Amino acid sequence: KLSRAGRRRTAFKVLEWLSDRKRGIHANAYNSLITGLMKDGDEADAIAIFERMKHDRVAPTLYTYTAVMRALSHVQGWESAHRMFSELVVHGSLKPDVAMYNTMLAAYGRGHKLERVLQTWERMQKEGCVENVGTYCLLVSTFVQTNQADLALDAYARMNSQGLKATDGIYRGLVCVCATQGRWLVALTFFKEMLESGCKPTIVTYNVLMRALGKAGKWEIVLDLLPRMKASGVAPDFYTVNAVLNGLIAAREFDRAMLFFHSVKSSGMKLDREVYNVILVACQKSKNWEAALSLVQEMEQTGIAPNEVTFGPLLVACENAKQVEVALRLYEHMKQRRCVPNTHVVASLIRACGKELMWQQARNIYRVSSPNVYVYNALIDAYCRSQKYHLAKKVDRRMIEEGCQRNNVTNLL
Repeated sequence: KLSRAGRRRTAFKVLEWLSDRKRGIHANAYNSLITGLMKDGDEADAIAIFERMKHDRVAPTLYTYTAVMRALSHVQGWESAHRMFSELVVHGSLKPDVAMYNTMLAAYGRGHKLERVLQTWERMQKEGCVENVGTYCLLVSTFVQTNQADLALDAYARMNSQGLKATDGIYRGLVCVCATQGRWLVALTFFKEMLESGCKPTIVTYNVLMRALGKAGKWEIVLDLLPRMKASGVAPDFYTVNAVLNGLIAAREFDRAMLFFHSVKSSGMKLDREVYNVILVACQKSKNWEAALSLVQEMEQTGIAPNEVTFGPLLVACENAKQVEVALRLYEHMKQRRCVPNTHVVASLIRACGKELMWQQARNIYRVSSPNVYVYNALIDAYCRSQKYHLAKKVDRRMIEEGCQRNNVTNLL
């Protein structure tokens, strides 16, 4: 009664008093106190009560062992729980119930021990111990964490065959693991089943599914999910916006991507640098350097600091539009901001200069870079366009001396 009332310390003192006076104490009294301590998060004290129980020569019950295994897995890790389970069950005569099996599945799952989880599940079936919904929650959770979609689907099929109803967590896990592996149709099927059963997707469920659909080119479905998401009271976040934008860009729906970006911005949602970086890729691929430049200026005006990833698509857009002067000004701006251009940006700048026969500027950019094959190729091309073949050959020799492997483009140049 004291344990159930939350008076754990008083209960502990009464237990000590009875134990010291050799009064007979039933195992249920220890179990009640152990359970209470576990609920309070005092797993170490729960283990101490178990040791006291053994000292008092009170035979633990199946419930006792299950609670102690759970406490051990939290305090000392899955190995300690595994040792007790092995001693009592594998090498002993104790026959576990579903609660004990679930406890071990949870312990192995937290330790990411997939093989142990599978062995325990197989043992359950051999021993004729029938799984419950909790068992399948733990199995699916482990299979999701270890990215084992087929095992998660097997667990779901077996659960269905037993007439058990999937929980929110099971559905979310199935959607996520299938979407992560690119099995968007299966993920979408579970998502619809989830809604029909009255379960509620989280923001993570929506985002993972949208990302998978976007990669598969199913941008229409992605856009259809947005109003459903809002109607269910789930507010889109940065990951949602990125998933939608990436899906539209992958499908080359650049205008739709820009419209979506501006609609999000006008809704009052504060955008971060990652969102701007994604929409800048749309500007690059649609060769809209002016829109890209405007977006970078907008970022700076609103206090969002661009980085080297931000400038990359803008500089490539300038290269494609033959806006070399703009590109060079941006390059100087990058240096002022202490943004170190990556080799992709350097190669783009050199190519832009080369197309306008500005080989000196191309060489200056090269000299302050850490070149790779793409940078070398861009500089060789710049020299060749300006008919500086002797300089191009020098770069080729330097490339070989530095141990940089030629590619097909180098050979063509």
